[in-house]
Amino acid sequence: MTLAQDLSSQFKARILPAMPAPIRGLLSHGSAKHLVAKVDQRLLLFNNSLINLESGQSTLIDAADNELPVAELARAAKSLIRVEEPAGVMLYLQPSDFVATSVNMPGLDRELLLSALNLQADNLFPSFSEKLNVTLGADAKNAGDSSIALWFPERIMTELFNEFAAQKLFLVAIAPRVVIDTTCPTLIDLDRNGGTVVQFEDGVLTNWMHINQLDLEDSALNQEWTSALDKLHSNALTMDCPDSFSKFKNATQSEDFAFVPSGALKARKREEKGRNITLAAAAVVVLMVFASVPFLLQSIQFRSLAGSLAEIRAESASAREDQSVVVNFENEWGVITDFPVQDVQGAMFTLQNILLPDQLASLELTEGLIKIQGTSAEPQAILQRLEQDPMFTEVVFSRATNNSRYYIDLRLSAVNFEGYMVRYFPDE
Repeated sequence: MTLAQDLSSQFKARILPAMPAPIRGLLSHGSAKHLVAKVDQRLLLFNNSLINLESGQSTLIDAADNELPVAELARAAKSLIRVEEPAGVMLYLQPSDFVATSVNMPGLDRELLLSALNLQADNLFPSFSEKLNVTLGADAKNAGDSSIALWFPERIMTELFNEFAAQKLFLVAIAPRVVIDTTCPTLIDLDRNGGTVVQFEDGVLTNWMHINQLDLEDSALNQEWTSALDKLHSNALTMDCPDSFSKFKNATQSEDFAFVPSGALKARKREEKGRNITLAAAAVVVLMVFASVPFLLQSIQFRSLAGSLAEIRAESASAREDQSVVVNFENEWGVITDFPVQDVQGAMFTLQNILLPDQLASLELTEGLIKIQGTSAEPQAILQRLEQDPMFTEVVFSRATNNSRYYIDLRLSAVNFEGYMVRYFPDE
């Protein structure tokens, strides 16, 4: 067993039963429901007649009494189905091909019951070496304390699926013909192999009685069978010939009683995988479209702004020409026109107003730097007044005061010789 198979079996045996019922049902038999929902052709086998319930046509097949003619069934199905590409085929077989066992496990739902029955298969059928598939009609909690489990060999399911596939037919489900309509309280099925009685309560299979044709030849068994039939409800439906199944043309099939071949489930999974890939690709495309919307808007905005810029450039062509003339003039004559102007007269008047009533002893002005000397009883006050005047900056005492004599350096705030030299004479 591979690691994937081991994980799958562990998931089904331990994790799946512990999940909530809705999620468990979706994971366990959701594919089966989708497959049965695709059925558009229903075929029913009665003795050696294969009937198409959709069209009402039938055909005879050559088969032994105790053997299921797999290949002949597929060929006959092909001759009865006139649809070029049928979505799905459901095959109703004779009840004698199935085995019914009574289940009495109250408190367990359908999936837990199926898991328990699969584990008990070897004990229930010790002399049967082939693998059996099992199905239940409904949850045990809906069926009461007991319900009926149906068994069918997996080998025959696989053979039927393969033979139908060889005829270009998709066999999605196999079921006994006595469960063709679960709304009927009682159905009696009589064919050359024997008789079968089934009873339903609210769609749940509650009783299955079967007797072989050889047992009917025994007088005691025949009398017991007849007595059991007499006790049935008066509205029981009896099906003893191919025409008796015509009344079930519009009956709704139930996936609960259907055996879905593993090949059909694999095909469903491939289809789901392909659909998921398609949906993922579509999601990527949608995301790419949404992601490209901002870029498209930016592209539109860029084109609009580029058009506006071209119009503005055309309108401002003359202004830019005038600007170029001004720039050329500044480049040629800027060294003269931008030479820092030292407002000596303004500086003298400002200093006079600040120093009153004191007088200056000396004043030196070099490239915007002013050095002043004088005497005052309050040199610190003079320094503060000079700092507060916007015409001057970098006001400091250049020397310590001595006998009220002060030495102050300051600069004209509007004069920047260093910037002028860096701009026009960077190498000097």
